[in-house]
Amino acid sequence: MIAITGATGQLGQHVIENLLKTTPASHLVAIVRNPK
Repeated sequence: MIAITGATGQLGQHVIENLLKTTPASHLVAIVRNPK
């Protein structure tokens, strides 16, 4: 399991996009300050 903090930020979005190329989404957790 990989947790990404700041997932809605500019860098966080790029990190998630690249991780999804090699890692199943079920192994990722996106941590955000405000879910809206």
